[in-house]
Amino acid sequence: MDGVSCSEEGLSTRLSGVSERIKALLMLTKPRISAMGAAVLLASALLASGGELSVSQVIVLIGIGLTVMGSTTLNNCFDCDIDRRMKRTQKRPLVTGAVDREAAWVWGGVLTLFGTALVAGFGKPVTVFLNSAAVLIYVGIYTPFLKRRVPWANEVGSLAGALPPVLGWLVGGGEGWTFPSALFLFVFFWQGPHFWAMAQHFRQDYVRVGLPVRPLTDSPRSHRVRRAVFVTCLFFAGLLPAFLGGAGKLFFAGMILVGGGMILMEYFVLYLRRGRVINLFLYSLFHMAVFWMLLLLDGTAA
Repeated sequence: MDGVSCSEEGLSTRLSGVSERIKALLMLTKPRISAMGAAVLLASALLASGGELSVSQVIVLIGIGLTVMGSTTLNNCFDCDIDRRMKRTQKRPLVTGAVDREAAWVWGGVLTLFGTALVAGFGKPVTVFLNSAAVLIYVGIYTPFLKRRVPWANEVGSLAGALPPVLGWLVGGGEGWTFPSALFLFVFFWQGPHFWAMAQHFRQDYVRVGLPVRPLTDSPRSHRVRRAVFVTCLFFAGLLPAFLGGAGKLFFAGMILVGGGMILMEYFVLYLRRGRVINLFLYSLFHMAVFWMLLLLDGTAA
């Protein structure tokens, strides 16, 4: 009986170890960022297709999702030295030692290459090109070269971050470039205020590691002006689907309210100094979610 008990305990320990390993590998993909990218990708594909997707289209979407997960994993590999010194990232797997760096490089590379292979095997050439461009911008340019050197790195990284709705539109069979360009602009202008609010909230972390983010490198006045420009552009970009005839009155009214709320939040927090900067970050997530929900409910682009 003792032998059976020891065997069961050993099996349980091994299974627990495997489970923790899988969990750590998934955490390397930055699940919240990857999930948001996947949601935007799927929403735009459903919008373009009218709500029905073929098996090959689903495979391409999975491939793009895997490249997003692979890219965020490789980003973790590049940034593990920074993550060790930032309080908000000290529980990431490479920092805690749950995954070693070599295994993380392999994991990120496999996800990226396998995802790219799926896109190349089942997708259109333009989809393959844009998906590869997103990986190149994020992993090949933004992360290793710009992020630690220049304050405008986020704007370059945002180019890659704004491509999922365009990719989803192409995978879903959408026609033309005008409407997906509007989706691209919305996601692009959303990323600046979203990231800067987080960077300002965790200001001491960024000071500690010396990353040149806008809230640190800009003067308070120039940063407020920059944010005002981005939020204003975001407001009008949020209305473009309706102006282009791709969404109805419900969408238009909703985005007037939510986009206007974003402008008011910026004014109260940054100009009147009422409220916490983290509230801008949280509201931006709400803004993004409402945009896509309203577009799926009231979109007529397909």
